[in-house]
Amino acid sequence: MMVTKVLLKQPSELVISGEWATQLVLESRGEPPKKRQKRVYKNLQTRMKNLCQDRRDGRKSVEEFLHGAGHNIRWKS
Repeated sequence: MMVTKVLLKQPSELVISGEWATQLVLESRGEPPKKRQKRVYKNLQTRMKNLCQDRRDGRKSVEEFLHGAGHNIRWKS
């Protein structure tokens, strides 16, 4: 169940912020909310994609690609 933010001007008047109004419309259509992705992982994916494209297009050698990939790998402890 989605919780909505509501701003009250007067007891009989409800004003819903734009972002929440969009969420309500999407929910009423049966569309699930988009899953949030952490910025760190999104940046990591972008860097790795760029590395792969550079290697594919010949802008980076295998050694440069592996060096760049090594700097983008994170180990969880």
